[in-house]
Amino acid sequence: GSASGTIVIKFASTATSKSLYVKSITVTTAAAGAPEDPKFSVSEGVYLSSQSVQLTCVTDGASIYYTLDGSDPDKSSTLYTAAIPVNKTTTIKAVAIKDDILSSIVSATYTIPEEVADLAAFIAKADKENYVRVIGECVVTYQLDAKNVYVQDASAGILIYLSAGGLATYKAGDRLAGIVGKFTTYSGQNELVPALEVMPEPVAGEALTPAALTIPDVVADIQNQYIKLSSVSFAEEATFTKGTAGQSVKITDGTNELVVYNKFKIMDGTYP
Repeated sequence: GSASGTIVIKFASTATSKSLYVKSITVTTAAAGAPEDPKFSVSEGVYLSSQSVQLTCVTDGASIYYTLDGSDPDKSSTLYTAAIPVNKTTTIKAVAIKDDILSSIVSATYTIPEEVADLAAFIAKADKENYVRVIGECVVTYQLDAKNVYVQDASAGILIYLSAGGLATYKAGDRLAGIVGKFTTYSGQNELVPALEVMPEPVAGEALTPAALTIPDVVADIQNQYIKLSSVSFAEEATFTKGTAGQSVKITDGTNELVVYNKFKIMDGTYP
């Protein structure tokens, strides 16, 4: 911390049988006539989007120098002339200088979500603690409700899930670029928990054509992707009522079987 004027340090102990030893106390003060310390327009912290940080000093005639590599700034560092764009985790260190007299060095760290290229990279990173931005474009394939939206890109598919609800209404084919979220799983399913306040605005586009697959093609790598199974039939009788609880049923291609689940509750009637 910092202080000015008379500084009094008191030590107290309720343990009468113990002693307290102070090896050293270091007091650092700014040089006489030093300029005021630089100020940051944006407080340090965690931000979900890029920031623009301005540096100011109230001392007339003082210049501000700064670094972004963690080193202490001096007169040989970058001279501040305009707002500093921060689009990744960055520590700004700054010092004000006037007549070759330096202020104290001040710093601020801005934590910005790491960026990955696509959904496959987001899933591989599997970061459940920190927000990550998928800079590539994702396409909406299906929206179940205000809590569940399925999206995919050329690399993978994922469920955007927000337990409290509040997701906007999307249409199949809407493009979302720059989604920010944390990775999680539920019953083995990959999910992206979004930072709702920075969800990108959708750009309308053509709905995707489902990939035509056979039962042997259905593997874990195509989780949450939009597909169409060809040449299959129900392996057992099943009755569905639209809007009611989901139901599992077996389908077959005559050789292979697969259990499918009516999660979206849109099937109706008795099959086969």
